[in-house]
Amino acid sequence: MLIRAVIFIFVLASLRRVSSKFPPTQQYPYQQELDHGGHATLYWNYDDTYITMELHIKSMGWIGLGISPTGTMKGADIYVGWVKDGKGIITDRHGVGNEFPPLDKVQNIELLLAKEGDGGWTVLKFRRTIDTCIEDDLQITRNAMWIIYAWGIEDPVENKLRPADIHIAKGKRSINLLGHLNVEKSAFPQGEQHATLRATIGRITVPAEEESFICRLVPLPDVTEKHHIVKMEPVVSPGNEKIARNIVINQCAHPLPIGAKMNTSGKCYTFNAPVDYDVCAKPLSMWDQRDFGEAIRFPSEVGFPFGGAEDPKYLLLEIRYNNPDKFAGKL
Repeated sequence: MLIRAVIFIFVLASLRRVSSKFPPTQQYPYQQELDHGGHATLYWNYDDTYITMELHIKSMGWIGLGISPTGTMKGADIYVGWVKDGKGIITDRHGVGNEFPPLDKVQNIELLLAKEGDGGWTVLKFRRTIDTCIEDDLQITRNAMWIIYAWGIEDPVENKLRPADIHIAKGKRSINLLGHLNVEKSAFPQGEQHATLRATIGRITVPAEEESFICRLVPLPDVTEKHHIVKMEPVVSPGNEKIARNIVINQCAHPLPIGAKMNTSGKCYTFNAPVDYDVCAKPLSMWDQRDFGEAIRFPSEVGFPFGGAEDPKYLLLEIRYNNPDKFAGKL
């Protein structure tokens, strides 16, 4: 009999802030602040064929956005654009490693709007098909995907991006561009056996910082045969909604490196983090405030596997806190 497990992630989440002095050109159902300092925001929507994105970055030079399978440039679908003499330009590129991204043979990105000014912001609005069926493009799926971004201080000379046009800032963020997996209300298939795993971030001290990231490395159950996670649900403790922004669940490689700290919460992206973030760079899912009370349920024929010899054995919980009052204390 197929054994599938239900996982409940007890986490915190809250609404993001919008930093661009340019308002979005239309009302979008989705938006995400990309960087730590409020210098880059992505707005988007989609239908059955197209995804439309609007990128706001505080720069008067070139700006870039990529969809990546790993959070790095390798294998990423990359779009770089700028505004010069009032005219917008966007290029369709692909990543071949940590180096200059070459142009795609087929330029199938459609620029809808470009403008700059008003405090040093650049805005690019563009769209592409969700699945282009072109070799250099990456299909957008309903799983969490890495968004990479960067920007430079100047526009390219003669409107031609060159290796000399290096970035002054860059980063990455895990996002569900097409929403979560099926959020159905129907019962599980008859005859399935279920168990519940409760994973929490634990009691932590919130740093007296406007924004911070806390991670916790948790083991999946030690079982002797393959199981499947079929449902994930965030539960937000009352009163905590105002001091957190979103959460990401990442899969971790096995074996873990020496020094990894199990069931210990700490700041992400630091030497004191529970584990090197690169070891847990494959996102499984994410939530923000719009998803409170919304469970992710996999279709009846699939699930996230664990327990097999090649399956992940650990998850990394990541919570992004928004603390504008710089409150410090226990949660």
